[in-house]
Amino acid sequence: MKYAPTLWQTIAAGGASLRHRNFRIFFFGQIISFTGSWMQTIAQSWLVYTLTHSAFQLGIVSTFQYLPVMLLSLYAGVVVDRVPKRYLIIITQTIFLILALILGLLTLQRSVQVWEIYFIAALFGIVNAFDLPARQAFFIEMVGREDLQNAIALNSSTFNASRIFGPALGALTIATMGTAFCFIANAISFAPVVLGLLVITVDGRSVVRVSQPARRQIADGVRYVRQHERIWLIFVIVAVVNVFGIPMYMTLMPIFADQILHAGVNGLGLLNICVGIGALVGALALAYMKPGTGRTRLLLLASICLGVTMAAFGISRNLHLSSALLLLVGLAVVSINSAGNAIVQEATPDALRGRVMSFWSFILVGLTPFGTFLAGAFAEQLGANYAVVAGGGVVLLAAIWVNVRAKRRGALREPTDVAHATSAEIIPDTHAEAAQVPTTTLA
Repeated sequence: MKYAPTLWQTIAAGGASLRHRNFRIFFFGQIISFTGSWMQTIAQSWLVYTLTHSAFQLGIVSTFQYLPVMLLSLYAGVVVDRVPKRYLIIITQTIFLILALILGLLTLQRSVQVWEIYFIAALFGIVNAFDLPARQAFFIEMVGREDLQNAIALNSSTFNASRIFGPALGALTIATMGTAFCFIANAISFAPVVLGLLVITVDGRSVVRVSQPARRQIADGVRYVRQHERIWLIFVIVAVVNVFGIPMYMTLMPIFADQILHAGVNGLGLLNICVGIGALVGALALAYMKPGTGRTRLLLLASICLGVTMAAFGISRNLHLSSALLLLVGLAVVSINSAGNAIVQEATPDALRGRVMSFWSFILVGLTPFGTFLAGAFAEQLGANYAVVAGGGVVLLAAIWVNVRAKRRGALREPTDVAHATSAEIIPDTHAEAAQVPTTTLA
C-alpha cells in the first residue's frame, strides 16, 4: 500500500494538463478531429494514386497542400499575435469542415478531377497556415507554463493515437464504402472541435497590441530564433527532417504498399498504423519527462535514429520488417518534433509566441512542398526505394553535423525562462526610424 501514492502520482503526471477544463474540452475534440484527418490523408493519397498511377502526381498534390503554409505562415504569425486565438481557430476549423465536405460530395458523385483535388488541397493549405501557429500558441492560454510541455506531448499523443486508428478506419472505409465517405467523415469530425471552442473561456492575455508594420514584426520573430543557437539548431534539424525525412516515406507510402511490398490498400493502412504506434509511444514518453531533463539530447539522438531507420526501410522488401522499421521511424519523428516544440515554446516570450510558432509552422509544414516534390521526382527517376534511402542519408548527415555543432557551442543546456518578457526586452530595436502604422493595420 505504501507504494500506491507514488504509483498514482506517476500515472497522474502523464496527464497533468488534463486538470485544466479548457484543455480537456480541446483535447477530446482533437481526438475525433485528428482521426478524421488521417482518414482523409490516406483517402486523398489513394484517390490520387488510383486516378493517375503516378508517383509524381502524389508529390504534386502534397505540394499544393503545403506550399501555402510556406508562403503565408510567417505573416500568419503576426495575425495570431494580434487577434484572439480561440476565435481564429473556430474560423479555420469551420472552413476545414466545409472543404472536406465539398471534396466528399465531389468524390461521391464520381466526377472528381485531379485538378479539383489540387485546388481543394491548396485551400486546405491556406487555412492551415493560420490554424497551425494559432493552435500551437493557444496551449499556453489553456494550461499555463507549468503544464505546457505536458499539453504539447499529450496533443502529440492524440495526433499519433489517431494515426493508429485513422488509417485503419480509412482503409476499411475505402474498401467497404468508398473513398468519398472518408472525406465526409473528416468533415463531421471537425464539429466537436468547433463546438468545444465555443464553450472554452480564456482571458486572451497573449494578444499583442502593436503599431509596427507586419514585416518588421516578422523580422523580429525570425531574428529571435536566429540569435539563440540552441533554438536555431533545433530549427535546422527539424527543417531537414521535414524536407528529406517525413515527406519521402509518407508521400511514397502507397507505392511501397502496392509495388514494393505487394500489400495493397490494407498494407498501406498497416504501414501508417505502425508509424502511429511508434509516434504514440514517443509522445507518451515525453509526457512523463520533466522539463529540463535532457530533451535536446533526446532530439539529437532521435534524428540519428531516423536517418538509419529510413534507409533500412527503403532497402526492405518484407512487409513485417518494413512495419517494424516504421515503428522506430514514428518514435524518432515525434521525439524530434514534440521535444523541439516544447523547448522552443518554453524559450519564447509571450510577446513573440505567435511569430516564433509561425516560423515553426513554416519549418514543420511550409518546407514540406520541397520534400514532396523531391520525393515524387526522385521516385519517378530512381525508384521509390532509392528516394527513401537517399532521404535517410541526408537526415543522418545533418543529424551528425548538428550533434557536433551543439556540443561545441554548448547548446545542450535547457532554455532560460523568458516567456514573460516583452519583445522589446528580448530583441533590441534596430528599426527606430521605421514608419509606424495604426494597430489594426496589417502591412
